[in-house]
Amino acid sequence: AYADNHCDGLFLPAVDHLGIRVPIRAIVERIRQTSQIQFVLVDAAQAFCQLPIEESVAVADFVVTGGHKWMRAGQPMGIGLFGQHQSRSLISNSLRKISCISGDIDPLLQFTEQLDGSVLNGHSETVNLAPLFSCGAAAVTHTENGQIFEASLQSASCTEFLSIPVELRHWIPILPDQTLRSRISLFANRQPTQCPNPTEYARREWLTYGCVVTAYANGWVRVSPPQELPLPSILAAQSAGTRRVVEVTR
Repeated sequence: AYADNHCDGLFLPAVDHLGIRVPIRAIVERIRQTSQIQFVLVDAAQAFCQLPIEESVAVADFVVTGGHKWMRAGQPMGIGLFGQHQSRSLISNSLRKISCISGDIDPLLQFTEQLDGSVLNGHSETVNLAPLFSCGAAAVTHTENGQIFEASLQSASCTEFLSIPVELRHWIPILPDQTLRSRISLFANRQPTQCPNPTEYARREWLTYGCVVTAYANGWVRVSPPQELPLPSILAAQSAGTRRVVEVTR
């Protein structure tokens, strides 16, 4: 499809809307065998703090994610990660130009860019630093627990499907290949309803048993099983995130 449509860049999700892990590295390397790729952008919003994203960073020019899926993030903040060395100056220069534009640009972005350049313009408005704290905690947790997430995923992928209420056992799991699984589970109803609005019916059925799902018109639902992190990891992430932000703002 890339070659047929004469594309010059890629924009791919690390985990797609159904919760399937996209083999970013395999796709990029395969395309590069026959075509030129000028820029690769990966959306890791659904992978950050859930799955390792090192392979995406290894082949992408820029990986974007954020704190909006980090529990209790308050006011979330976007995160951008450099990938390929040769495109860093292009991204840095573009970011610098954007931060200098007046108007509806995020004031926190402008402020952090000024701190990074050690030059304050003296007219910055009061900036809310709260997003930096939750974002820093999320980043530390992702770094420290990347291997733990991957190991637990391999052992828990099949058992997660067994944790649904007995009353919902007419919903059967959709199992992608082991390498493409995330913590997001898909189920299909083996007793299709004749309800005129099957997606709403599915949502209400699961909600009756305390489960919030995303329902699709093809009869599938997407479920994200609850996940608990060890308290020491959470406390470590909080303290590390706070310490790093304090060091930066000093």
